[in-house]
Amino acid sequence: MLKYFKPQNINSPKKRLGINKDGGYVMPELVLDKCVALFTYGVGGDTSYEVDFENQYQKPVYMFDHTIGHENWDKGNLHFINEGLGNEDKCKDFVDHYNQFNIQGDVFLKIDTEGAEFDYFNNVNIDKLSEKVVGMVLEVHWLEQESNRIKFIGMMEKISKHFIIVHTHGNNWGGEFDYEGFTVPRVPEFSFINKKYVIDYKPDNQDYPVLNIDFPNNPDVADCNLNFLKQL
Repeated sequence: MLKYFKPQNINSPKKRLGINKDGGYVMPELVLDKCVALFTYGVGGDTSYEVDFENQYQKPVYMFDHTIGHENWDKGNLHFINEGLGNEDKCKDFVDHYNQFNIQGDVFLKIDTEGAEFDYFNNVNIDKLSEKVVGMVLEVHWLEQESNRIKFIGMMEKISKHFIIVHTHGNNWGGEFDYEGFTVPRVPEFSFINKKYVIDYKPDNQDYPVLNIDFPNNPDVADCNLNFLKQL
């Protein structure tokens, strides 16, 4: 499992968007520059990332969440849709949403779906998804559960066919657990870039969390120390 935590250095500067606590994420500037839009699944009540992205890049943002009871709305480049990701009621596949909004070009995909990510990615057509996505942020939930670790391995094996992990962070709201001699976040956050945008890469052995761009999700608790990544 831990090999899927290891980030790679693609020689592209990284940038944080959103607030300096829960809701902020780190992504290579290459992804932010190349994407034509941002698709967010599981936006909840925090749109700081989406607003920051739109303010800085003036690109359309499509926000999806069927769990918070909001009606559809539009505010300039910001669009909220009362639907989710997957095969459940009021949910669709990402590619269906992409086609529905007549997108042309590769988008940036941000997913925080409270555990639904496992079933989605283990069933998705990853080849079709990769044709329309330059990069992804994915929050993964509750890896202290063995059943989720099994699903995680299957999911990451599929994703790694087309995408490279370029940043890893632990959400300290979720806490940590012991796994094979390491202290591992229960809720890790991963940033990916599509392999077709990468010329060369090598293992990233810097300290994680990364100074000045990583911040604890819960500012009252120390951030998750991920220096075990250097041993992978």
